[in-house]
Amino acid sequence: MRENACTSNESQLLQQCLQLVEEKTGWGPCADWTQNNFDRLSDHICEKSGISISSSTLRRLFSLLKNRSGEIHPQIATKNALSIYLGCSSWDEFVQLQRPARAVQLEKVTHTTFMKVGGLRLGLLAFGIVLLLCLVFLMFNRNAKHLSPVIEFSAQTVHNNPYHVSFDYNVSPQLANALKIDFGDGNIQILQESARQIIHHYRAPGLYSAKLFSRDSLISLVKVSTGTMGWTAAIAQHDTFYTIDTTVVQNGSLYVKPASLEKNGVDINKPYWTFFRNVKDFGVSGDSFTGKIRVKNNEENGGIPCFDININFIGEHEQVFIEFFEPGCTVWADLKVSDVELDGKKEDLSNFGQPFKEWRIVTLQIENRNFKIFLDDKLIYTGRGYKKDIGNIKAATITFKGTGAVDYLRLFDSEGNLVVNEDFEEPDPNTLNSLSSSR
Repeated sequence: MRENACTSNESQLLQQCLQLVEEKTGWGPCADWTQNNFDRLSDHICEKSGISISSSTLRRLFSLLKNRSGEIHPQIATKNALSIYLGCSSWDEFVQLQRPARAVQLEKVTHTTFMKVGGLRLGLLAFGIVLLLCLVFLMFNRNAKHLSPVIEFSAQTVHNNPYHVSFDYNVSPQLANALKIDFGDGNIQILQESARQIIHHYRAPGLYSAKLFSRDSLISLVKVSTGTMGWTAAIAQHDTFYTIDTTVVQNGSLYVKPASLEKNGVDINKPYWTFFRNVKDFGVSGDSFTGKIRVKNNEENGGIPCFDININFIGEHEQVFIEFFEPGCTVWADLKVSDVELDGKKEDLSNFGQPFKEWRIVTLQIENRNFKIFLDDKLIYTGRGYKKDIGNIKAATITFKGTGAVDYLRLFDSEGNLVVNEDFEEPDPNTLNSLSSSR
């Protein structure tokens, strides 16, 4: 009976958590959500918590809220991610905040009882407490050197593509119980304190925040960068991620032919997304630069309505995310520059509804914490006053719904000097169209 009661209580808490997430998105009832909503929520949760939850998992979770029946038992990492998205530090903190204030009730009872104690008895009790605290303080000072925790946590890339990273850890005995690492890609590993090293495989290149926990409390964090050795391409469809072995450069642009995807298991009649990514230090500050990107995405070359184009610069601390759609689809658009975030459902982002049937140039200018976005030299958006530093640009990703193309990417420093010039003029002799899939 007690086990059933605990399970029921856990399910109720999960429903409360999901309802709060639903309210925070501002997208209306989850019963009306589309796949795009779940994809975007997955991205938002990952950005805020560093933990990846797939859109299919989110859909299953919200079916519990939609149907108000049944039970789902997600992993603790999933519950932690949802809680962090809501502003809590962990699932445990979320649970504590939902419980009745029993501690307050107990404090009132204790206070009432304490006031009934006679003056002499009260004085003796107070003296005893003070004496005990003094003894504890003296013992703590004597052993302070032994109680100071040691926390060593570092990461080093062992191999790129496949992306293997070695993590070294060493902690004091008082923290060595229940150690685990959240690798920042949705995977969590329980650690053996005696081993002090573990190697993790990342499916895709990128920047990750790996977190070391002791008894579910965060004790250390390290940034992980899995480089790409140039531009790479990947395909995402449903819960399957296809990685292309080397950069695909065709006719002077980054491009993947739909026919080559179909031969390797991608259903081109269903929605899929193409990612072009380069993870490296670009040598440009994300807080003072100009970026120019010439792109197109049309049905003739494999684009899929609403012909999404996402441009993402990832800095040491924050990132820039610009999203274009065809006209009429901008309700799904997002714009993020550091801590300035705009949602097409709440803000007017109609200027980001643009046709990209032919080559068009997107220009981003950032200076003095202000930013401007141009399309073919026409100003379409101005933003001011972001607060958090973006830092040096460490990665760039350009994403298309379907198979769009990139003609060039150019980055200029604060003085207008051309620092990065990716023209893709010469085809890569090692280009391969073969794909490998992983789930």
